[in-house]
Amino acid sequence: MFIISRLKPILYIPAFQSRIKKIQDDLTVARMHVHAEEYLLSAISITFVMFIAMFVFSIILAVLFTPVFLLLIFAPFGYFTYALMLPSHNANARLKNIDKHMGEVLTYLANLSMMNLTLPEMLEKLCNEKIYGIISDEACELLYTTKLMSVEIFKVIENYLTLTSQKSRWGMFLQGLINVRKSGGIERDYILREYANYKNDLSIEYGKLTEQLSMYAELFITITVSFPLFLILIFAIMGIISAPAIAQASLFYIFAVTAVMIPITGIMLSWLIKSAQEGYE
Repeated sequence: MFIISRLKPILYIPAFQSRIKKIQDDLTVARMHVHAEEYLLSAISITFVMFIAMFVFSIILAVLFTPVFLLLIFAPFGYFTYALMLPSHNANARLKNIDKHMGEVLTYLANLSMMNLTLPEMLEKLCNEKIYGIISDEACELLYTTKLMSVEIFKVIENYLTLTSQKSRWGMFLQGLINVRKSGGIERDYILREYANYKNDLSIEYGKLTEQLSMYAELFITITVSFPLFLILIFAIMGIISAPAIAQASLFYIFAVTAVMIPITGIMLSWLIKSAQEGYE
């Protein structure tokens, strides 16, 4: 605490002042439950202590062994860079995790809207369905805030949307509900329309995914099957008709292709297919 209080004037440096708002937004979205000033002061104090410790430690190692250990002085700066990036990373990961369930939630809300339920009633049912992951928790948070503050659900949603500047499908969906409410529209029609748009977008995305997977399958056949087999055939013939040294080199090439090239290429193509399928599981 003593170090943190002494380092507090550092926050008034323009470089930190310009980042506090962005860090606070990221901390709020990531639900890290800490103020940006406290988070920055903690990161700065830890970096300061690490720098002193690493400075002494690296000097001792450099004297006893090799000057290369002086590079350890830069380790605290790596930690500080990581600390600055962590809120943004956690916020983006959380929003991505929320949007991963958005299609299922739209389907569920569309079914509920056919029963002529009000928005609070739909959110309450969504809150009780934990299979929808973080979106269920978000619905519970909106309901809890509504009951705690005794205000209208749309006012709570407006306040909820002001807490972050990041764009997400869930946030845009809630913003659409607010716009429909203000324009005198019907939430049920909006939800059904969003569900229809989601199905159309999904069919288009599935078409693109199918094209990508077809291309990856062709690459797999060409690079991982046909080309290596052609090389193995050539090397095998060279090993039979050539001198012993060339034959030994051919065996090495055959081993490199079968034990290294084919597995690595298969892993790379599997990773590409997994990346293309992300969001459609």
